[in-house]
Amino acid sequence: GRSGPIEIHLAAPGGKKIPVLMNLVLVRDLDQRPMVWSVIEDISARKKSETDLIKAKETADRANKAKSEFLANMSHEIRTPLNAILGFSELLADQLSNEKQKDFVNVINRSGKNLLLLINDILDLSKIEAGRMQLEPEPVNVKNILNEMSQIFLLTAQEKDLDFEVIVDKKLPQSFMLDETRLRQILFNLAGNAVKFTMAGKVSVSVKSIDKNPELNLVDLIFEVRDTGIGIPEDQHEIIFQAFKQQEGQSTRKYGGTGLGLTITKRLVEMMNGRIAVESELGKGSIFRVCLNDVNISSVHQQTTLSADLDFAKSLVFDNPLVLLIEDIDINRLVIREMLKTKNIRLLEAVNGELGLAIAREYKPDLILMDMQMPVMDGYTATRILKSDPDFKHIPVIALTASAMKNEAVEIKALCDGYLQKPVTPGKLLNELTRFLSYSSNLSPNKETEIRQTISPNSNATSGLSPTIELQKIRLILSELKSVREGMIIDEIISFSIRLIETADECKSEEINKIAEEIKIQAETFRIDKLLISFDKLESLLNRNTAK
Repeated sequence: GRSGPIEIHLAAPGGKKIPVLMNLVLVRDLDQRPMVWSVIEDISARKKSETDLIKAKETADRANKAKSEFLANMSHEIRTPLNAILGFSELLADQLSNEKQKDFVNVINRSGKNLLLLINDILDLSKIEAGRMQLEPEPVNVKNILNEMSQIFLLTAQEKDLDFEVIVDKKLPQSFMLDETRLRQILFNLAGNAVKFTMAGKVSVSVKSIDKNPELNLVDLIFEVRDTGIGIPEDQHEIIFQAFKQQEGQSTRKYGGTGLGLTITKRLVEMMNGRIAVESELGKGSIFRVCLNDVNISSVHQQTTLSADLDFAKSLVFDNPLVLLIEDIDINRLVIREMLKTKNIRLLEAVNGELGLAIAREYKPDLILMDMQMPVMDGYTATRILKSDPDFKHIPVIALTASAMKNEAVEIKALCDGYLQKPVTPGKLLNELTRFLSYSSNLSPNKETEIRQTISPNSNATSGLSPTIELQKIRLILSELKSVREGMIIDEIISFSIRLIETADECKSEEINKIAEEIKIQAETFRIDKLLISFDKLESLLNRNTAK
């Protein structure tokens, strides 16, 4: 018989123990007497190698997690200078009258926002790797998302002489329980790539569902994005999903990008219990297929409503409240100070939570703007102290934070009365203040009520502008309109609408003012379908006046 191998440790001189594998074999001698042979193999080198591999893997895992944590936390440091860049460029754009200088400032603003988008890509990847990203399922109408995609990408596709098609299975249920933000991110990444890398032909996006478990209302959702673009060699199919990797030979100067889009897409798909695959051949186009498994059909349909929170920007004047700004960075205090300069607000300032508490106790402000990360005493501690004091807990505290981490946002919102994420624009700041401070508006009550109502996409703008509108202004608006339509970045559209309202006020044009207010409301509520209709109305109105 045979026994083993058995791992044991043999004592060695000096008190050391040597790991060995021992095999025992039962044999008989010539007289048939039983004997046991033992075969011992020294496995010290093998055990050391295994231990070293485990330690190396643990070190690599720790390093990777530390890197992801570092990048995720760095969002605070990165967003702080961006707060000044975006804030001051927007303020300057409002104050400049020289059109050339205004164009320069607008380029700075747009570039800052593009930088913010790149940072968000890196931050998303870091949050996924650090295990901090969480999905938030809600009833989602997938058909509506695809229709919006068609409207958004149609203009870019037409400029490249491409066909863009959306195909929705007629049997597709109306609503699913999904994270709408992340689903949009997946589909927009894939469709954006398809349009970017296709020079001629067609791009199509399709969706269908396959019944999985009718009793539990579960289906598999299958999305396909097809293009007739440059294609991907077979040996590159895996590489393109790796972080910061792009297809070999791809011109970074020509196509741009961080190389993170497909990496984030793949990881989001996997987080949503799905898989992504690619079929492609160089020069013959690509098919990206996303299958989300066991998706729950929602019995509650997505409700589309307009928000009642409006940002009146220039029209707002407050009733002389006393506001305390607690912020340690000089440039950020200057940005906020300039944003509130003409709003009839008395502003006190403190550079940390400890000084802020002393000023709050002495002056009892009507509202506090609280940075959350400061030396000496941070905003969390200062707010907790205020909220635990019966004499001060009624004072609204609006958090100012550069963090983009989900868990921190939840904690801050539970602690503070309001929440603003840096970079803070004038519109966002003023909108938040109107929740807690009394104000007046130079808009008539009827006008204010009107812009708070749902804007019908079929409403007709009255033709003709005020004679005081100059041809140069019209051409500038048309140029800006083209830019925001191409980018379809919500913050840019809101900024454009605010500038448009100001232009309408200067030129006393009710027609432009009405469309500008529509665009603003629709951008704030992500009504892409209505936005595109309003863009068309504005373009048509302006073109009619340039033809006069």
